[in-house]
Amino acid sequence: MSSESESNEDILNKRRKGVVRPQTYKRNIIKESRTHGKEYINYKGRKICQKTPHEIKCKCPAKCFKFITKEVLSDIWTTFYSMENKNSQDTYLQSLIEKKKIKRRTKSKMLTPTTENRNETNNRVVDEIDDEQLECDDQNVQKNNFKQQNSYVYKLRVNGEFFTVCKNVFIATHGITADRVRRLTFLLSNNKMPEDKRGKNISGNAIPGDICVKIHQHINRFSVKNTHYGGKPKKYLDARLNIVKMHQMFVKDYPDLAVKVKYNFYYKYFKENFNYTFGRPQVDVCSQCESLNTKIRDPALSESAKRGAAGELILHKRRAKNFYTKLNTAKENKDDNTVVLCFDYMSNLPLPNIPVQEVFYMRQLWVNIFCIHDVKTNQAKMYMYHEGEASKSPNEVCSFLLHYFENCIPDNTKNIILFSDGAAGQNKNHTIVRFLMNLCDRGKFEAITHFFPVRGHSFLPCDRDFGSIKRLLRKTDRIYTPQQYAQLIIEASRCSRFSVHEVQTNEILRFKNWWPFSYKKTVKSDETSRRGIHKDDRITFKISSYKQFIFRHRLPGKVEVKTFNNGLSSSTFTFRKTNQSPDLPTTKAYPIGKVPINKKKLKT
Repeated sequence: MSSESESNEDILNKRRKGVVRPQTYKRNIIKESRTHGKEYINYKGRKICQKTPHEIKCKCPAKCFKFITKEVLSDIWTTFYSMENKNSQDTYLQSLIEKKKIKRRTKSKMLTPTTENRNETNNRVVDEIDDEQLECDDQNVQKNNFKQQNSYVYKLRVNGEFFTVCKNVFIATHGITADRVRRLTFLLSNNKMPEDKRGKNISGNAIPGDICVKIHQHINRFSVKNTHYGGKPKKYLDARLNIVKMHQMFVKDYPDLAVKVKYNFYYKYFKENFNYTFGRPQVDVCSQCESLNTKIRDPALSESAKRGAAGELILHKRRAKNFYTKLNTAKENKDDNTVVLCFDYMSNLPLPNIPVQEVFYMRQLWVNIFCIHDVKTNQAKMYMYHEGEASKSPNEVCSFLLHYFENCIPDNTKNIILFSDGAAGQNKNHTIVRFLMNLCDRGKFEAITHFFPVRGHSFLPCDRDFGSIKRLLRKTDRIYTPQQYAQLIIEASRCSRFSVHEVQTNEILRFKNWWPFSYKKTVKSDETSRRGIHKDDRITFKISSYKQFIFRHRLPGKVEVKTFNNGLSSSTFTFRKTNQSPDLPTTKAYPIGKVPINKKKLKT
């Protein structure tokens, strides 16, 4: 048993790579022990005993030690050595020392002038000096010729009162040295606060700051890419780089620093100040970006074709960036009447999730998770259900959004800003457009704006939430029930950002069959539907070609659309068939109470 305990202690005490433990450094142990008067082993290996209060004796005429009983001495000792650090102790001691001017001086304490000074004084021509100047010089000489410029009064604080004691009693009561008191009085005479400077001398082998600045600037020259998934932002350098190559480039740029800046120091500086990862994992890459980059790198293409592809790539990325600019602007919106939301589906989760090989070849039950993320508060609500309770259709998306609007946002909300990807069967379809339009028409909100990203650049806060959840799920071996998934989702956020709503089948309403009775499907834009415009020039509503939808209460039955986020041109379409806005549906999407599961999954 003893050997096992010793091995466990060795494992706990073993330092991990990159983990700093300054509390285990010998110099810090000695410094801490001296501050609190504890026993320690000095640098020479000698054992220094613990400081303890001892009986105080004083030969001064005032007999200032008489009022210091054992209880008083113990209280002063405990108070002094329980302070956090040496600076606190020195500040406390200095507050007990009072500086006073010397009232009477004796000639015995004057400095004896040297022969050189005496000769200079004798050789001065008195006739050339004014009487006032001579008198001023005499005062300065008399002032500077004394060894001690001030006297000091030492006090002890007992039960809130101060008692004057001699220097020896002051030193013995606190268990300090005369040199320490001498340093404090010197600082007090110069109106300075004590500062612990032990171990702060600059080493002769230290790299100067200007060289560190050059290293920092050199590392900043390399282009960095950010990851979009995961709880924390992470930066990546090019996969073809490594620290050895970067150090070689630095030495090539600064050959005069090759001796001073070795690889080990460059590596340490990189890890402590940057710690980038090399090679960003490519996930959900934009097909257009990949195609244009391939054209730019293609040696068979001409320079003009490559320049055209490069210009097209720049324009494509600028349009994609507009979506994130809108997202960041909405996040900084401080209007209490505006709510900013992102919503999306997470990838399906298998049930059960167990490490059995045969399960991989079987048809498993899928668990669906729909996330609505509040961008301002950074809170996320997860709607969880399995495929036997509901599907992944516009009915579910509209039902979840309606539930969130009715239960999770303030009553004074007037404006809604939505961000989602352009999945046609879920987030971007005619049902969603009519649902949001109806909310504004009936006065639920004054305005709703819905933004969609460029395809391939749809990295939303929901994706970061999903990354945090998946990171925890990978550490869990066995999951048998949806309730276990719900508990893991809640635990995935350390600051309790996630909440889970377990969806019931009767909560899903039939939105998909509701809107065709009151809204048109295909319409022409209001700007091109008037007379005098050729039919080929008229703009037809094509939902897949628009990135921004704006619904307003003052324009019932209408939607303003833009081809690009923050675009200049826009079109307005009118969908309502009558002047009266219909009520939201109350019919259940699944009247039988459950969704039929694929029969193949029911086979054993």
